[in-house]
Amino acid sequence: MDAKIENLKRLIGHRVKVGREGLGMTQEEFSERLERSVPALSNMERGVSLPPLDVLLKVTELTGQSLSDLVQTAGQEQTNPMSDREIELMNLAAGMPQTDLEILVSLSRLLKNREAASNANDT
Repeated sequence: MDAKIENLKRLIGHRVKVGREGLGMTQEEFSERLERSVPALSNMERGVSLPPLDVLLKVTELTGQSLSDLVQTAGQEQTNPMSDREIELMNLAAGMPQTDLEILVSLSRLLKNREAASNANDT
């Protein structure tokens, strides 16, 4: 099969797995929500099979990832690309109480300010 398709299958599978893990779900739990079997999800995550569009859309609903986040390949322009860690953070934050979210936002701002200060000192 075409190498581009194989790479795309692996990339999508990795992003599905990151999204599932970001929700703290097992393959069993996630496959149930997708209405697919565990082996089908495993094949998807390992890049063995390319999920159909209806499954990709269900993944986006469950994980908060956009369809373009799931299928975008290197070299394609994105206006706001999200890294796997950003998606994971978003998924973790989804179930947090408001007070914990406020703490998370404050910590994020501190880290961002620290990075900006470090970059300013480097110049």
